[in-house]
Amino acid sequence: MQQLARTAGGIDAVLCASDALALGAMIANPTRVPVTGYDNTPIAAAIGLSSVDQPVDEVAAGVLELLTGEFEGRVSHAPDSASPRYRMVTPRLVTRQFEAIPRDSVPVNALVDEASR
Repeated sequence: MQQLARTAGGIDAVLCASDALALGAMIANPTRVPVTGYDNTPIAAAIGLSSVDQPVDEVAAGVLELLTGEFEGRVSHAPDSASPRYRMVTPRLVTRQFEAIPRDSVPVNALVDEASR
């Protein structure tokens, strides 16, 4: 984060591949740049972290439909098959109030304990 903050043009925001990485970025964030995580975990909610939420139920239902279709012969893996072999799902951004976490104010373990309650 410190290296990113020192770049010539600066940065407007950071999007992390997981909420855990975003938590680390928030702790190491000397410039209060907005940070967004991915997965919308309870930790994200507990610390007020915006996060991308994946529709896990929709993904699971799509996988089940594809698998049962394959077992029943409705879905083919042939390259010329007209049957769809994939599903698109739309994640949603859950926005929360951004607050940078002062580096020495709260131990990370306390944040994790709070999120698990």
